Amino acid sequence: MTQVLEKAIQSLNTLPEATQNQIATRLLEEIQNLSQPQITQEEWDVQLEQDLNAGHLDALMAEARADYKAGRVSKRWITKPHLDSGRFITHCHSRYSV
Repeated sequence: MTQVLEKAIQSLNTLPEATQNQIATRLLEEIQNLSQPQITQEEWDVQLEQDLNAGHLDALMAEARADYKAGRVSKRWITKPHLDSGRFITHCHSRYSV
């Protein structure tokens, strides 16, 4: 066990049992997530496109559009190449008229 982890566990011992259980549950979930295989860029693009088509990002896009119209974000920022994950930006532009 690393010194940092040991120090964290010692700190947890000072907390109420219910709080310790909540933190332990989150930690175990995080460890389980880390042990799962990562997805490829293609798998990410496919899942993102499915989420877009299902409307799961509509509220987020409406918020982004409102921020843009209010001058809180520029269109240049929205369309920077480093934000493009394959088909995502093109799809957003056609679906949401960014």
